[in-house]
Amino acid sequence: MSNVTWLVAAALYAGAAALYLAFLWGRHERLARIARLVLMAAAAAHMVDVAAHCIRGAHPGTSVREAVSFLSFVMVATYLVMGRRLSISAVGGLVAPATLLLVIAARVTPAATPTQGFGVLGRIHISLAVLGVALFAVAALASALYLVQARQLKSKSFGLLFHRGPPLELLDSLIQRCVNIGFPIFTVAIVLGAVWMARLGKQALSTPQYSLALVTWFAFAGLLLTRTVAGWHGRRSALFAIVGFTTSLAVVVLYLLRAALRA
Repeated sequence: MSNVTWLVAAALYAGAAALYLAFLWGRHERLARIARLVLMAAAAAHMVDVAAHCIRGAHPGTSVREAVSFLSFVMVATYLVMGRRLSISAVGGLVAPATLLLVIAARVTPAATPTQGFGVLGRIHISLAVLGVALFAVAALASALYLVQARQLKSKSFGLLFHRGPPLELLDSLIQRCVNIGFPIFTVAIVLGAVWMARLGKQALSTPQYSLALVTWFAFAGLLLTRTVAGWHGRRSALFAIVGFTTSLAVVVLYLLRAALRA
């Protein structure tokens, strides 16, 4: 991000995170509405920055910094779109802070000269993978909230998240929607990644990043399969989503570390 747009977006993300957390702590629905407006403003500033970088040739497929920035933007956009019809303000209390952390991570990641060797195929692969992971991230955050609320319900120890959180059925629906959209996108990314690596004369499975990405794919494939065949919902699906996203997050961390070591 440029200095101005980064400061604006980061400040707005921080403000939205504070408002969502205040909503979770208190009992004022108005705070959730204000938080959503601030988050929308942050996403708008972020979108302008992403577009400006794309025009200059620095799109998500060119560097780790741009990919992480785009990942955080898609996370917020997914939450905002889903939140238009679903009452999921409590999820915003997780999405906004997570996005702020990713924006900061993107900022501190050493800037890199756009890589020319990636080619069109490599850049499409990376962009689609980032899209899929962003959707998985929202599913994982909703899953974490689901597990906390389900545990409180089982123990009859009702905390703030239980009173502020959406019904468990609604969270389960959100998880399913995110995975239904993200899985086909991520599947295409996995296939294109294998083809791209083959064209470069490399074996995809020889890289830890691709191997972890395959674990992610199998986790979410298992989630969809068990829901369809065995009728698994709720806690089991939430666990699948968290495991799948954890491995995809490990891929992001590996790329961040590699970028830092190359700086």
